[in-house]
Amino acid sequence: MAVRTITTRLVIDGETAFKQAMTGVNASLREQKSALSLLEEQFKGQANSLAFLTGKQSILSQTYDQQKEKVRALEQAVKDATEAYGAADTVTLRYQKDLNLAQAEEVRMSRALEETAQYLKEAQTSADYTAHSIDGFGNRTKDAEGAVNTLAAALQAAGLAMTLREIARAIMDCVDASVAFESSMAGVQKVT
Repeated sequence: MAVRTITTRLVIDGETAFKQAMTGVNASLREQKSALSLLEEQFKGQANSLAFLTGKQSILSQTYDQQKEKVRALEQAVKDATEAYGAADTVTLRYQKDLNLAQAEEVRMSRALEETAQYLKEAQTSADYTAHSIDGFGNRTKDAEGAVNTLAAALQAAGLAMTLREIARAIMDCVDASVAFESSMAGVQKVT
């Protein structure tokens, strides 16, 4: 009888500590969910941006770690309740139900984390290709500027100086516009 009383008392004391720990874990999970909600509002319409995906991955990673801790604690609670009360007791069955739900949430979080990591990888690759493309465009534009100057000099030598100046000005305006575009795209790439 004394052994049964001590075991029950330990389970009850352990159950109180368990409930306090679950309260803390659940509060942390709610805080992380609200942080994700805030991030989604801040980046509304920019769900594929590097900044959003990086922040989302960080929050999901922290949330996933907390969820794993919750699952571990519930597994221990099921084990302890089974030893103290038996597998068919309502306390044990309630913990088992909570464990099943927590494990399902852990699986969902794992999938969300993997999906976000994939999107982040795609966004980083896309940004890299954009940067290379912008650099290539700038180099071709500079080459075109040299060709325009060479053409203008050749036409000027042929005696078409006045008309050529107008043509050269128009072509140079196009080159200047393309250089300005390249600069703007570089700014966009930096922001991205």
